[in-house]
Amino acid sequence: MNETEKFVILGRMSAMLAHEIRNPLAGISAVTQVLDGKIDRKDPRKKYVTLIMKEIDRVNKIVHDLLDYTRDSRPYFAKADISSLIDKALATLAEELERKRIQVDRKYESPSLWIRADQDDIERVFNNIITNAIEAMEESGRLTINVRRDRAGDELLESVEIAFADTGRGCDLQDLAEMFSPFYSTKTRGTGLGLAVSSKVVEEHRGRMDAARNKDRGLTFTVSLPVEQPRSDTNIDKHQQGA
Repeated sequence: MNETEKFVILGRMSAMLAHEIRNPLAGISAVTQVLDGKIDRKDPRKKYVTLIMKEIDRVNKIVHDLLDYTRDSRPYFAKADISSLIDKALATLAEELERKRIQVDRKYESPSLWIRADQDDIERVFNNIITNAIEAMEESGRLTINVRRDRAGDELLESVEIAFADTGRGCDLQDLAEMFSPFYSTKTRGTGLGLAVSSKVVEEHRGRMDAARNKDRGLTFTVSLPVEQPRSDTNIDKHQQGA
């Protein structure tokens, strides 16, 4: 059995497991929401209901990441503003950034840098990288985001480079080498799929994703995405396919 056949089987198994997990999880979520509505805010049991809801969201994310990694899908390329996608990802995680008092420095070469990309997928990549940085940093950390256009002379080879530098705990060389491998994680929680999914998405965009240790502390994740994509009549909106 070759690697492609193994990947197809893994995809089918993942879809089956996702179906079997999501059905009872939806029931648990519905009952928990009913309980949450009936318990007063001052009731000490409220915190347990909130914890259950957070854990439900965590399991849902694990299933979603597994499906993303094993699904054979094509990106839907459309005009996308990189700066806007980063800002949306930051807005989604604003509460966590504020809670840990993490300062965000945006250094955009231009207010708008347009490329052809799947906006949902690339926003998810940025979300995963920023989440990883938040988890790696203690309170009062700093996340610096540099966005610039890399001009290679040929317009078709132009790319946009996005670098996320954090002041987190960093990692050793072995962990750095395995950073984008599925199910590899140095954290006590999580499946290690977030960065693996992100790397897969970037590859589907004909881009590159790297990680490097900073000189002082922390890591820098760099995503390089081409400005243009090959024109193709088979570029069908994956959302219309029910993906």
